[in-house]
Amino acid sequence: MRFLKSLSFELWRESGSAVVEFVLVVLPCSLMILIIQGLFGFASALQVSQQQTYELARYAALADVTVREIDSNVAANAPGAEIQRVIDDSGCFYFARRVRNFDIWGWPFPIEVHLEAKVTCEV
Repeated sequence: MRFLKSLSFELWRESGSAVVEFVLVVLPCSLMILIIQGLFGFASALQVSQQQTYELARYAALADVTVREIDSNVAANAPGAEIQRVIDDSGCFYFARRVRNFDIWGWPFPIEVHLEAKVTCEV
């Protein structure tokens, strides 16, 4: 404990206080800001991806759209997405599903997010 007290006293002397302040205050705060910026970027990209998935399902649910047009829309806007038509007692629905991987700076591995959207068919 004495060693830590003497070390901290030595570090905070006037002759090197600017360097110590930079290393102990500015660098950790900068890294924290970068991580927070990455998290907000992740939230924004997640919202955009969810909206794209919904738009895929909405386009597929239009009354005058063919299967070929649906497939070309999926290939152009969201490769790897799946569109499924479900008809049951409650009506007709289109489900859009896709998986997105996001990289956040400072996070050791990509985050995999499963997105789904459900839209009622037009008559």
